[in-house]
Amino acid sequence: MILAVILIHCNILFFIDNKADAPISVAIIELFSVYLPAVGVPFFFFISGYLLQTKHPSITLHSFYKLIVKRCKTILLPYLLWNTIAILFWIFINITPLNRYTGGGPEFDSFLGMLYYMYWRPALIPLWFLRNLMGFIILVPLLQKILKYSPILFVVSGFFIETYTSLGGIFYFVSGMALAHWWQPARFEKNISRLSVLAILYCLIKIFMVVSSGDIGDYPLIEDSVNIMGLVGFMALCSKPMPLFRHLDISGAVFFVYAFHGIISPYVIKGLLLVYDWQGELWMVDYIASFVITTCVSFGAYYFFSRYCPRLCAIMTGNR
Repeated sequence: MILAVILIHCNILFFIDNKADAPISVAIIELFSVYLPAVGVPFFFFISGYLLQTKHPSITLHSFYKLIVKRCKTILLPYLLWNTIAILFWIFINITPLNRYTGGGPEFDSFLGMLYYMYWRPALIPLWFLRNLMGFIILVPLLQKILKYSPILFVVSGFFIETYTSLGGIFYFVSGMALAHWWQPARFEKNISRLSVLAILYCLIKIFMVVSSGDIGDYPLIEDSVNIMGLVGFMALCSKPMPLFRHLDISGAVFFVYAFHGIISPYVIKGLLLVYDWQGELWMVDYIASFVITTCVSFGAYYFFSRYCPRLCAIMTGNR
């Protein structure tokens, strides 16, 4: 899922002036940067809601206090730290000769404007996920009351809030909570591997949309249903044994890469555009190169920090 998020942020379609000259590249880039990875961030919201409801099926005042304290350390503190790092990085770009080649992010016209970007907008755009997730966790006691009163109303309300407000991710978060409430987690997790076919069906639907130039964005119910189907399918795939990743610190690496790649991906893309004048079907090479470089540098940075700056890395990853 984190690779899906990187694919989204390596999208170079807006740099291609004449898309008719590279129909194959445009179709592939569109498939891998727009359609297939659309399930990435919803997956994180869904898993967060599912695990929270699984671990805290009926939250009390004491357990809620402990939950908030823990999430402040694991979500809020890294959120503020990474936004600060992004802002300092952009300031560095703007005051050095590098600003001749690339912009350094938004320019702050006031100290309050900088705080707005740091604490709310956020400055590092991919971290809007953490901002919203922290807000949902604060609302957990209220959400659980609605869930126990009427699970159907709970999910339907989440859908309408997601569709008609700017509170992105709420539908997937409450859907994860509802799943843990409806289906006993131990039983669900034992049988979920049978649902991996949904991931294949999700991919086939997305491929068909690219081939047929279809778009379900105007039909939120269909779009969200397809995404739910996809994330359950990928959740099923992830439940299968993966010997390759058994000894890796996946949770810490994923959290670090989620934040770090958002800082470097625009500069990787701009750097590749400066190095070579990509034309025609070579745009696909540029897209692949930007993805590979961003991924490798991000994971490499994580393992560097985890080895040589373990305490700082622990703070940056919320002690994951």
